[in-house]
Amino acid sequence: MANGNIRAWEILHRLNGLGIIFGAEIGVFGGETSKELLKDQRVILYMVDNWRAKEDQPQAYKDSGDYHANNLDRARQDVYKLMALSETMFAKDRRREMWVDSVEAAKFFDGPVLDFVFIDADHSYEGCHSDIEAWRRNVKPGGILGGHDYDLPTHPKFGVKRAVDEAVDKYGWKLDLGENYTWFVRL
Repeated sequence: MANGNIRAWEILHRLNGLGIIFGAEIGVFGGETSKELLKDQRVILYMVDNWRAKEDQPQAYKDSGDYHANNLDRARQDVYKLMALSETMFAKDRRREMWVDSVEAAKFFDGPVLDFVFIDADHSYEGCHSDIEAWRRNVKPGGILGGHDYDLPTHPKFGVKRAVDEAVDKYGWKLDLGENYTWFVRL
């Protein structure tokens, strides 16, 4: 199973029994996970990504060693953005494109209206912490907040694990780990 399939399955199987599913993917890249999520006809997906070029990335994100922050110039980011749009064209009526910073995008929502939020964007501690704090307020009671790259052994400078663990302790959440370094909490 490809990584996008795994991540989509990890999200959707936790939401079994729901009718229409409103969700947000924070960090879209080439649209692999978005495509797999949108294959489920119940899903209405907010695709959030700022498509910022490497020269415009925050220093903490660059310092995390993330490939995206250090290698993707404007032209390459544009290619991945077009790829994401192309990969999800079959569901254009159920996707909502939000090409802005994730914390700004979170302000678009008026309280807990999403069944899930999946964070896979800035992998620095600062970035992941900010995304958790900004997006947790938008998840419905009983919904899930989760993400990717929790405790990824090949990237020891990523701050995802630290940010998630701190939030779990702070809010008394129960951490649920899945395949492909995914993490989830039910709110």
